[in-house]
Order: sequence, then C-alpha cells, then structure tokens
Amino acid sequence: MHGWAGGTLKIDGYRHGGRLRIDAAEAPDGSLVALDEDGLVLWSFAAHLGDAVQQLDDRGYDVSPIFPVNVAFSPASFMDFAAVENAAYVLGQRTFILFPDALDNVPLAANAGVVRHEFGHAWFELLASGESGGEIPWLSASADGALAIRSLNEGFADTVAGLLLDDPRFIDPSLVLPERDLTQDSISTGLYPNAGDDPLASLTYDPYRLGSVYAAFAWDVREATDPDAALALAVGAAQAWGDDAVWEDSDRYVLHFIDLADGDARDAACASAAIRFPHLDSPDCP
Repeated sequence: MHGWAGGTLKIDGYRHGGRLRIDAAEAPDGSLVALDEDGLVLWSFAAHLGDAVQQLDDRGYDVSPIFPVNVAFSPASFMDFAAVENAAYVLGQRTFILFPDALDNVPLAANAGVVRHEFGHAWFELLASGESGGEIPWLSASADGALAIRSLNEGFADTVAGLLLDDPRFIDPSLVLPERDLTQDSISTGLYPNAGDDPLASLTYDPYRLGSVYAAFAWDVREATDPDAALALAVGAAQAWGDDAVWEDSDRYVLHFIDLADGDARDAACASAAIRFPHLDSPDCP
C-alpha cells in the first residue's frame, strides 16, 4: 500500500502528490498514536483494509492480484466525489480515494463496513474482468448498460461489507441511511436507468437504489443460510456474470446466483428474486 497526500486523479491515472506522512507519538505500551484526526482515520482505514483481506484469505479467496494499491488522501479530482467525508475506489487504477472527516460520527473512511464496501469494488473488478487495474471491459456497454453495471457494482460492494461484518446496517455508525439497510423490502421495478439521449444521465442516475436491491437479495439468502454461504454465491455469480461478458444485462448476476445455489439457499434465492426482481424468469425456480 502506497500512501500519497494530494495529487490529481485523472481519467488516465492518478498523479501522486507527496509521500503521505502521519505524525504520531509512542504510547507507554510501545504502540503509536496518531496526533491528529486525519492520521487516525488513515490508520483506521489501513487496519480495516488489512482485516478485510485477512477475512477473505481465511475463507480461501485470493485477492492478492489487487495489490499493491495507492491510497490518495484529498486529491484534486475530475470525478463527482464530494471533497469531504468520502471514500472511494477507482476502477482500473488500483487507487483508493479518501477525503477528510466532516461529520460527527465515525468517519466514512474509518468505518469498518465502508472500507469493506470500497474493497468490494476492487474485488468486483477482479472477479468480473479477470484482472485488477486493467481496462474495464464493460465500458463498451450502452449508457443504460453501463449505469446498471454501476448499480450491480454498488450492490456487490454492499453485499461484501454486510456479509463480512454480518451487519445489514454497516453504514449506520457513520450515517443512518434506511435506504441502504439490507433488510429493507426493496424491489427493482422502476429503478433501472433510462438514459436515452440525456448527456447528464450518468451524473443524475443514483446507482445505490438498484444496488441496494441486489444487496438485499443476497442478504435474504444469508438469513436462510449463513454469511459465508451467501458470500460464496455472490462471488461465484459475479465471476460467472463477467465470464458471460453480456454487459447489457446486469440481472444475469441474479440468475447465476440462483443457478449456483442449492437446498435452502436456492429456495431463498428463488423466493427473493420473485419479489425483488419480478420481471425475471429463472428456469431453475419452481
């Protein structure tokens, strides 16, 4: 992990600023204590990222191709990131973007679930494209297809965070967002993008609304089985969806999820899909 302060995030890559340094003091027990909030947030981010990688390693998942990564603190950016209280992962660049804390609760970049969510984006890229930090193949999709894939990406990231912490409301320590609660009764109807000729569609479309439906679908299976079983199905479905390379159809992920499931997991996936994705017909469901 390489940490940088400032710099500029461009379409063709991150132009790093100065080497990131954290002022710290040694405590009586020999540990180091950050002397300001930014340093504490950055160390917390690194610790949560390490914990997430260890969790996945313990479960037999190889995420080593994602590393090394850059961590850019408060860079200038062309993207639609708020310049305060935010954390993000940049597909194709192996770069995490962190911005300073602005709220009263746990900073987003120091929230264990949010860090796992952002790492979920990096993992989705690896699973769906077969590599990390390379060209993103679904950029060739139509405007609507690309926006729907953004939703699937957000849904997979929420799935990873919720299942690794076994917490359907992992964002709550930072922000109470009922619409991101994985136990919500959400359905996909009316949430798909319809960009048409609107050049601003990519800026106005909210990918989290449909993404939360994908994540809630996986959580339904977790409630019928356990977090590890649901995560394995989500991972297998993301990889199979990427192998299909049918970038216009993000819902093939749901069908692969069902196809990979059996027993109680299949029953739960079929029941959930019938409610949350009522337009889908799965040949594997009664």
